[in-house]
Amino acid sequence: MRASDSLHLAAAAAERLEQQAITVVDLRLPRWTAAGRPVLVINHPPQFVRGVMRTRLPEQDGRRVRVMAAPFHGVQLEWMVCDRAANEVVHA
Repeated sequence: MRASDSLHLAAAAAERLEQQAITVVDLRLPRWTAAGRPVLVINHPPQFVRGVMRTRLPEQDGRRVRVMAAPFHGVQLEWMVCDRAANEVVHA
């Protein structure tokens, strides 16, 4: 995929997100592969979009942070979900 195609897809997806009051906080364009899709990092997912956990970050202030991802109109959306870490006690 050419860089101009990636930018066009990202701009079209960002416009759709903006219409739903969703903020794009970062944009990553594919560099090395022709099959890569642009990644838009957003503040929260659109209604009716369900993501899968792409990665988990180290706990921060007692919260688990998961990075979620989902396809959306030719791009990949990513957003963070913070959960309170449970205080688990393991009994031996």
